[in-house]
Amino acid sequence: MAHAFISYSHSAAQVVYRLEVHMSQLKREGLLSTWFDEKIKT
Repeated sequence: MAHAFISYSHSAAQVVYRLEVHMSQLKREGLLSTWFDEKIKT
């Protein structure tokens, strides 16, 4: 499985959400996992 860290400006958050949609098939197939700062649990 490949891992992707997504670094972005918070003003461009919508782009990250769109990117997640485009990568969703790879994630469902277990070929890719992604991580970005909104996944930090406080």
